[in-house]
Amino acid sequence: MDIPDNDLLPFCGDGFTDANEQCDEGLNNGVAGSYCSDQCVNLGEQQHPAIADTGRTDDFEITTPIAGETVVTDLVTNLMWQQMTSNSSSLWQGAFDYCENLTYAGFNDWHLPTPHEISSLVDYGISHSALYEPISSSMGWDNGNLLSALVYLPTINDDYNLNTWFFQLYNSRVFPSWGGGLDDTAICVRRLAETYPLAVRYEEQAGSDSKIVVKDNRTNLYWTKEDFGPADFDTAQTICADLNYGDYDDWEAPSVVDLLSLIDYSHYDPASTFPGISSNVFWTNLTDSYHTNYQWYVDMMSGTLDYQPTENYFVRCVRR
Repeated sequence: MDIPDNDLLPFCGDGFTDANEQCDEGLNNGVAGSYCSDQCVNLGEQQHPAIADTGRTDDFEITTPIAGETVVTDLVTNLMWQQMTSNSSSLWQGAFDYCENLTYAGFNDWHLPTPHEISSLVDYGISHSALYEPISSSMGWDNGNLLSALVYLPTINDDYNLNTWFFQLYNSRVFPSWGGGLDDTAICVRRLAETYPLAVRYEEQAGSDSKIVVKDNRTNLYWTKEDFGPADFDTAQTICADLNYGDYDDWEAPSVVDLLSLIDYSHYDPASTFPGISSNVFWTNLTDSYHTNYQWYVDMMSGTLDYQPTENYFVRCVRR
């Protein structure tokens, strides 16, 4: 009987995306600017299940594994957050290196978070620095910016114009920043759950009306394959509320975190692998609580999250 050569067996880092991997960039796995982690996980894609966009205060647990080194664990996303920010702000490369080299609370597998991970900390029912109370009270974040681990895809091979994604604490927006990142705050995260590729992330099913409903097997949300519009914000909400599609009549406009869950920052134009999605701008269901004439949207070309006074955008309806 032939004995298999273990050197020939697939492994994370061989440069080939195998069945148990989401990505594999070989020696580039886990390096600054790579969308593939050293565990062959796609950092551009949301890895946690669906979460509420408000009211998650009880989902967080504060512990101190080592005296003076406290962490906050999100029991839904299985992410552990460093309590203290870095001693000083830094540009993106410095922030990335800070987290990769950090030993804190007895752990040395810290990383700079992705935009999806940072957004999971935000209570979108409140505006302006609306981090959940167990996070904001223990971490002491102010109205600055949090740097993320990801490079803006269109500039990944252009060192001079390098963009990096950052999260604006003042108003919870997600943007790319010119010049390799702002001189701002690094906060580090640990990923407690192993992540495996889904055999099929987006599963299509046809109703008796021949309309296609798409189930996201990551979040267990159901989406219309069609988008509707363009329409103003109020009309978009009505379109979904009144919709009978694919044998279901309980559709609604998506929340901020619902719509962000479709974003894959490792893709551009569109920034999603949702089947047949366009690069249009899409409404959420949220009016900003501070600027009450501003509504939240996601730009599917780039993955940018922002708000502005009502325009005519598209809407993709969701059900739970």
